[in-house]
Amino acid sequence: MSHHVRRADYEVIVISMVQREYRTWEEVEREGLPTGTHGVVNLAGQNVLDPLRRWSPSFRELCRTSRVDSTSLLAKVMGRSTIKPEVFVQVSGVGYYPNTDMEKVMDESGEQGTDWLAKLA
Repeated sequence: MSHHVRRADYEVIVISMVQREYRTWEEVEREGLPTGTHGVVNLAGQNVLDPLRRWSPSFRELCRTSRVDSTSLLAKVMGRSTIKPEVFVQVSGVGYYPNTDMEKVMDESGEQGTDWLAKLA
């Protein structure tokens, strides 16, 4: 995704739990968004398809909190910004929709599934 955004001539700043060339969540919470931030795209969240993890209650809770906490932090930081970003995209997952009718078009007006992935999304 960042490749496509950069090709549209935007600067991309990645926020990560690990400090390498990225900003950390702690830095973003402390310092806020960079001045002139046009948009925020949140792809954060524990990978539910981690092949080394079973869907135990603790893993399910990690999946939930990793999404809720990052979204809450970004909302708080954007709320503190003097100039608000024009765009906020939150990606949660296609697991929201029921796993039944494969020929039906799934969009924002579609019904929610009833399994754990649907509730997580």
